[in-house]
Amino acid sequence: MRLLNKKLRSKTTDFMNSKILIYVFVLLLLFSPIIGLISKTTLSFAGDANVDDSFKDYAGKNMERFINQTIWLDFSDTNAIKNMGPNDSFQVGTVFEKELSPGFVVRLEVTALKPFNATQIYKDRADALGVPDDVSNYSPTATNIKKFPIDEDPVPMDIIMVEQGGYSNSKNYGLDIPGKTTIASRENGGNVGIEFKVEAKLDGQVIPANILMLDGEECKADESIIMTTDGEPWELVAHLFNDQTEKTYEMATYETKARDNVGPMTDEGVLWFNTEETESTLRSKENFGDGNYKGKHGDLTVHDGLGTQVFGPVLTQMNKYSVPLVMSKNANNVGVYILTEGIQSAMIGFVIIDTGDAPESYGTAEHVISNNGKVSQPYLGTVQADANFKEGNDDKSPWTYDDDQTNADEGIDQLTGGGVDLTYNVDSPTYELKFKANPGENPEAFARGWVDFNNNGKFDDNEASDIVTINSEGDYVFSFKDISGVPKDVEKLGVRTRIAIDRVDIESPNIAAYSGEVEDFQIPVYREYTTNWVDEDGNVLAPPVTDEDTKEPGSIDGYTFVETKTDDDGNVTHVFKKNEYTTNWVDEDGIPQTG
Repeated sequence: MRLLNKKLRSKTTDFMNSKILIYVFVLLLLFSPIIGLISKTTLSFAGDANVDDSFKDYAGKNMERFINQTIWLDFSDTNAIKNMGPNDSFQVGTVFEKELSPGFVVRLEVTALKPFNATQIYKDRADALGVPDDVSNYSPTATNIKKFPIDEDPVPMDIIMVEQGGYSNSKNYGLDIPGKTTIASRENGGNVGIEFKVEAKLDGQVIPANILMLDGEECKADESIIMTTDGEPWELVAHLFNDQTEKTYEMATYETKARDNVGPMTDEGVLWFNTEETESTLRSKENFGDGNYKGKHGDLTVHDGLGTQVFGPVLTQMNKYSVPLVMSKNANNVGVYILTEGIQSAMIGFVIIDTGDAPESYGTAEHVISNNGKVSQPYLGTVQADANFKEGNDDKSPWTYDDDQTNADEGIDQLTGGGVDLTYNVDSPTYELKFKANPGENPEAFARGWVDFNNNGKFDDNEASDIVTINSEGDYVFSFKDISGVPKDVEKLGVRTRIAIDRVDIESPNIAAYSGEVEDFQIPVYREYTTNWVDEDGNVLAPPVTDEDTKEPGSIDGYTFVETKTDDDGNVTHVFKKNEYTTNWVDEDGIPQTG
């Protein structure tokens, strides 16, 4: 971000002149390039030696299709905004409410305007390190201020709505949205924050928001952003980048952030950073604070915040680092806090998503299914995908939750058209899953399936079907080959099926797709067992019987049952002993006779 005092011109002038689940994605585009957008959910590269290059996994996605299915808020629509503050600034109680597509209404209300050092999160971090309030600079009544230059007295700072300007990397790299679509501080040098209560309604029913955030400008040494949620922990959805990007975003350091941004509180600069590591952590910084500005807590390791409710700050310098796109599901309140020598901004958009309902271990599969009419949706089965959602603390039953939501666009009968037996014979090295599909108004779509044959709670690479091209409404088959490793005691196997316009969207069980739908369900397993009847020498006494159940030993003339043996595959062998008889000759008195 370039500074007004370095370029001797106002950036503000530039700004003014230049089934299934509902996912309400709040796209806070605050710092980044945006070429090659790809979305992959619940993805972690923690501990990966190639993490610097992990952003390259997010290449080849259809950015135009994504934009066409995203509904962006335009704050120039004065009919949708109520209770704005002086000079068109946000104030507590400002409300934006609008029907963005048929039956889909969103409402955002500003609940607080305050910097990060006024939050309970900041206070809790200080308390954990034993830092008193007078040293940490914590104040629950702190307000948004112009903090820089730090040798000047701070003055109040407004947050306003403006058009995308020349410093908007989102606009420079393809996301050019007309209207007042950008939230920004009025001037350079702010320590500011804004908190929203986010609510959405589908056909009059309130649904929780699932929020996506990313920075839309570059974050350099003199800029920080922190994102908070009261929903599920932040997960990495995508990297944004262009053909000049050198590596995955990195953690900010004590030297580049705390020294200038905290001012005289350099020893406590760590309070602006996340020290919680999770299984989802992608970027970390060890020995935080090493160097000329090492504070007394410099031995701590800081992390990006993935897997927690607080993400950032991270470095996202243009043409050097990727920019992380993160999501929090089932959130009601979110916050964005900026500490910068320049100006930062944010954009907010909404999309409708279809999601699977497999257990968490299988990873999330999500498909954008916006009903704005710009994209014709392909679908599996006989019914188009619709929006379903998780309400509050609903018990989300694995494999069947979507079946009970809204329209009946989930389940085996809908997928196959009914009357199709999908049972898998565990002794077979191949399997065919018959299904119906429709490409919509598209010339073709692509579909793929996965079956968890080894029942390990995830879809492995060798458990995928061939990719099927869908070019008309009709019947199709997912073919699985070289199947092995099915446990002997399994009764059902987990299945995921996906369809999308773009082939790349369904090559993985977890890549987020910009069209189509996903269906998760279970198929029954059929296993045949052989029952054998033999004598103690292994001689066959009766023909073996192969069936879905083993048979009882029964009785055999001239033999006595001894035992039943079961092998590792569940086959049984009933062992019998031949009866032995002795003939004696005696007289009338019982005296043995010979000869």
